[in-house]
Amino acid sequence: MANRKITKKIRDEIMKKLVQNFGPGYDKKGLAEVQLKAFPTGYGDLDCLLTKGSMGIARGALVEILGSAGSGKTSVAMRTVGHAQKAGHLCCWLDAEAAFSHDLAHINGVNTEELVMPELYETKAMENQDEGSFFNSAEILHMIYRSVVANCYGIIVLDSVAGLMAESVLDVNSDPNKKRPGEVAISMSKNLGKIAQACKKTETTVIFINQLRDKIGEMYPDRFHTPGGRSLDFFSHQRISVEKIKSKAAQVWVKEEDGTDSLYGHYARTAIVKNRMAPPVDPDVQIQIPIYYKKYNPDNAKQSYDLARKLQVINIRGSTLTWKDGKSIVLKEEGESNMLVAIRGGLLESRLAAQCVIVANEEKNLSKKSPVRVGSYVASLAGTYDPNKKIEGLETLGTGPLDLE
Repeated sequence: MANRKITKKIRDEIMKKLVQNFGPGYDKKGLAEVQLKAFPTGYGDLDCLLTKGSMGIARGALVEILGSAGSGKTSVAMRTVGHAQKAGHLCCWLDAEAAFSHDLAHINGVNTEELVMPELYETKAMENQDEGSFFNSAEILHMIYRSVVANCYGIIVLDSVAGLMAESVLDVNSDPNKKRPGEVAISMSKNLGKIAQACKKTETTVIFINQLRDKIGEMYPDRFHTPGGRSLDFFSHQRISVEKIKSKAAQVWVKEEDGTDSLYGHYARTAIVKNRMAPPVDPDVQIQIPIYYKKYNPDNAKQSYDLARKLQVINIRGSTLTWKDGKSIVLKEEGESNMLVAIRGGLLESRLAAQCVIVANEEKNLSKKSPVRVGSYVASLAGTYDPNKKIEGLETLGTGPLDLE
């Protein structure tokens, strides 16, 4: 049927009837530009790429954090929850894997006393015996939906999609030899649409942690898949890949008081696979982030580096970090782990701290609404810098005098 020409009066009458049928929100138009809000992960280089106008994972979004075993997915989610709690938000953690670590949560700043952790295993009394009953995938997803609609949480985390169990698996009367493919995927497909709509309305962020699995018979490059079907890929507003870097330089070793070296963590390579909340990022851009297993007090190199990134003494382009002193390049390395190795190996901690002090006192920084401040520890480290001290092998790195006045 061809479109007919209608007058404004007729159009208003038609719109009035549609509003009566579908509610007052039907005729909403003229949407204004909205300032997006976010929950920071604590990794500045990653946060600035995730949400336009804000730092971190978008509020009111479905987020998937995926990666192989031991890569640091849970740590990233915990750090985000920790920052949300500090901002006054109530958070919920659904532990479908029964692997929640209180120690790891404390390391990443989570207040476990205030963290809501629903029990996914209920006990039923049957014939004078206690028989356990697990929540299946559909029930857990419905629990997430009702929790989002309740509008009392800032972040809800499901750890993980791979830990969800289909109803047929939990049914004691089902035939274990009968194949029922895709039951969890069907549950995800049915529930994610309404969860996404509810998240937008209540500004609740739901984080799905997911694993990478090998495809049988598939070769590089398409050799992995994620459990739960393709609906999570479709409905997710942001997808973040986390992969452990397996080189020795990417390990965080700390010398203990007795002189022994202890492994405190590793560096992971993160990539933004999908993002509807900010302009797309080049697929080759990969941000290195530290993942810690123990409570870690940053050394001189790490503290100086973190401040240098805030003051843009060290800049990043793609995944390449560059430290410049004037027009000369002091160091240029791929990723944070390699940059820290170079700083420690060259004994450049005090030089970097000294340059941070200079930049922090410049008008460009002081004129900002929230200028970057130099802590007393880094300031004292800068005071130990000796511009006349010669370091073997570093004559070409621009180790000339710095004006600290």
